[in-house]
Amino acid sequence: MMALGDSIFAGWDGTKRVADYRRIPEVIGKINGWYVNNQASTGTTFQDFSLMTTKLDWSECSLLLINYGVNDWMFGSSVDEVRSQLRSGISNVRQANSDIRIFVMCPTLDLRKGRGTTLDTPNQCGLTQDQLNDAIIAICQENRIDYHDWRKQPVITKDNSFWALGDSFTGVHPTAATSLKIGKILANEMNGGI
Repeated sequence: MMALGDSIFAGWDGTKRVADYRRIPEVIGKINGWYVNNQASTGTTFQDFSLMTTKLDWSECSLLLINYGVNDWMFGSSVDEVRSQLRSGISNVRQANSDIRIFVMCPTLDLRKGRGTTLDTPNQCGLTQDQLNDAIIAICQENRIDYHDWRKQPVITKDNSFWALGDSFTGVHPTAATSLKIGKILANEMNGGI
């Protein structure tokens, strides 16, 4: 399994980098018995995803796990930019390997703009976290890609953010314990609910 994403997949908990085996992709791999090539990098966006997909060898990869979005919202991407870059990256991967399975983890709640942040708080381009997730899901559905939408059963909420996030109730980065919980949920889902 190849993993592409931002600091959440790279293992940053808001104050320190967690051990590799505690990062979400590695938790999924350990539970499901999969080799993991984690290419996540801190501070990245869907634009970086699109670029990365042109630089990696997809010929031997059977599964791609994607997690971007919090930085797109935080640093001012528009919904059209997110759609365009996600479509482009998926197209690049599928052109290189039409048999690859792709799974997208939608962004969790981002509280970096303050405790008053909700899923309806817009960024400087007017994009809300709800619209961001809706756009990601629409692209996934149009490309027949599996995804997980945390809004249905959130692991990170305002009420638990003090404990669930390493950067507390004004952050976005899950603690090692929260990453383990997220990884277990996704491992089960990605392995057919077994």
